[in-house]
This record gives sequence, C-alpha cells and structure tokens, in this order.
Amino acid sequence: MRIIKRYANRKLYDLQSGSYISLNEIAQAIQLGEEIQVLDHNSGEDLTSATLMQVIIEQQKQALMHLPEAFFARLLQTGSELRHSVNAFLDPTGSFEQETRRRVNHLVQKGYFSPAQAEQMLQLLLDPSLHPAPPPDPQDPASPEDLSELQRQIEQLEQQIQSLRKQA
Repeated sequence: MRIIKRYANRKLYDLQSGSYISLNEIAQAIQLGEEIQVLDHNSGEDLTSATLMQVIIEQQKQALMHLPEAFFARLLQTGSELRHSVNAFLDPTGSFEQETRRRVNHLVQKGYFSPAQAEQMLQLLLDPSLHPAPPPDPQDPASPEDLSELQRQIEQLEQQIQSLRKQA
C-alpha cells in the first residue's frame, strides 16, 4: 500500500517514490490497481476518502460543469439524505420500488385511487414476472442446466427439420 502524506498547503507527498504526487497521478495509480492511503502529515488522520473524492471531482470537472446549478443546490439540500441518494444510485431496483410505492400512496391520499386499486397497481408495476429478463452476460458461463436445456432444444429442432425433409 502506498502511503501519501498530505501537508497543510494541500501538497501530497508519496513516501514510496520520495516525491510530490498530483491528484492525476493518484488516479492513475488506483486505475492500475494500487492501494493508497492518504494521511495528514501533522495529525496522522486518514484523509483517503476525502482525497479520493477530490480526485473524482477533478476528473469529472468538465462533466460536472455541464450540470445545472439546481442539481448542486438539490444535492446540498438533501444533506443527510446524500447517503440515501448514493444507495439509490447503486441499487436502482430497490429505489424504483420504494419511489413507486411512495407515489402510489400519495395518489391514494389524494383520493385518485382506493387502497385496493393501489395494491393492484403496485402488483402490476412491481411484478418481476412482467419485466423482461436482463440480457445474458457474455462473461458469465452458462450453467449445466442451461446447457442441458439448449441441447434439448437443439434436438427438438433437428427432429422438426428431419420431419420437414421427409414431408418434402
């Protein structure tokens, strides 16, 4: 693990190389799979998370500049909800279900739907059998059951082809 000391003047010193290091160089090290730890030079406090967030912000500065000010204002307004927002980003399915339930309940409170109608609507909206299956991951090898099913389907197709040939 690379240890980097952060000085009061915000300079970063890499103990391994014995030289100052930039945020871009930290990003490159992490992209290469290196683990780093950033410590305050005076107190020894772990500043790794704060420094990595700074790296991300520096790398994304151009993209962030295109976001509207309202986005940043809303982000600041969420305050303690920031963790919830990040979790929602990382688990969009759970967030979708929670938000759908919240909105449907709001419609019930406004009198647009009865509780029974709302429950039916939620069942339809959240029923996983009604959602298309995600495409298979090409990196994920097929299970033995999948391979057996494919082999069975191939055999059926071959039989149908032979049957069609006999009819022709």
